[in-house]
Amino acid sequence: MAVKIEKKSTSVRIQPAKAPRAPLPTLKKTGRDEMSTGKGAALRKAAVKNLGAAPFSASVEVVGKGLPTSAAPPAEKILNQPLYDFLEANPKIKTVQDLVNASYKEPGGGWDTFEKHCTELGLDPKELNKYRTANLSDWAAVSAPAEGVPHTVEEANAFFINQYKTDFNAYAADGVSNNCGPTSLAMCLQVEGKMPPGLNPEQRIDYARALMYPDLEASAYQVVKDADGVERKLLDRDKALTALGDGTAGIIGGASEVGITTKKETGWAAFDDALNSGNPVVVEGNINSDWRKAVASHPPGSYAGGGDGHFIAVLGKTADGKYLVADPMYSGGTVEMTRDELAKFFAKQGGAPSFAQI
Repeated sequence: MAVKIEKKSTSVRIQPAKAPRAPLPTLKKTGRDEMSTGKGAALRKAAVKNLGAAPFSASVEVVGKGLPTSAAPPAEKILNQPLYDFLEANPKIKTVQDLVNASYKEPGGGWDTFEKHCTELGLDPKELNKYRTANLSDWAAVSAPAEGVPHTVEEANAFFINQYKTDFNAYAADGVSNNCGPTSLAMCLQVEGKMPPGLNPEQRIDYARALMYPDLEASAYQVVKDADGVERKLLDRDKALTALGDGTAGIIGGASEVGITTKKETGWAAFDDALNSGNPVVVEGNINSDWRKAVASHPPGSYAGGGDGHFIAVLGKTADGKYLVADPMYSGGTVEMTRDELAKFFAKQGGAPSFAQI
């Protein structure tokens, strides 16, 4: 049975909701940029050049901000109609924590009340308790994949780069690198159509690093011309410089150099909102044994060595709501992950993401 929360004075009262309206409207989720005219069209042309010899099928069409796709994204799919109705009737309740708070505000309310509402809404309170910062809408429906970001592994692999030498980066030097931050930023910039055309994968990493550290002496940079003849600064210091020393500040600063305003954000709701709005994200977390196993369970590929702190990119979502995770330490390319799998990367952060949307 659907429920509706109404405020009365300072308390919250739960009562049965009216019968659902039919038909219910579907939620419309779209990308951030219009790509058909003006500035959007220019970005689209630049993004198409960016792709170069990216490893995707020749039958795939390039659209949006450089997104290769072979089919239109599927529409939203409702998973839990009572919860869907409940969220439409209670727009102030967005996250799991919001529902917890409302349950405690009821007269005599508490955890038992929260569990009762979960039962009424067809939810597992133990599962929800693991993801207090997540949107309840994730259990109500699978949103249509956003425009302008990949929604399949094949599409995401057109942007994937390894931070060391593999088939995804044949131009890398042999040996270990500290390139996770610049590599993750480079992948997101390319999705956004902000990567100069004609750079090979290693040059894209060095370009992103130069954006992150723009104020060094001129002699620190290498200058190359992109496919349009424009001079670009590269910073080739694979082992000396990375964003790890300053968290996401280097990522945020690098994005600002190409006109992207962003900030550090935390929590699953903000994370999913960014992806559902058509923005890839750079995520900071930690390499641990559970994370290595989670990534390496998606063949083919292997997980390279590495320390503790690490950056990855999440480039979009699939039609069934899984995350398209691009870990520059994994040789197998982009992998699809559930929230439970991705949460292992945030174990030291309480299981919730810390990120910058690009």
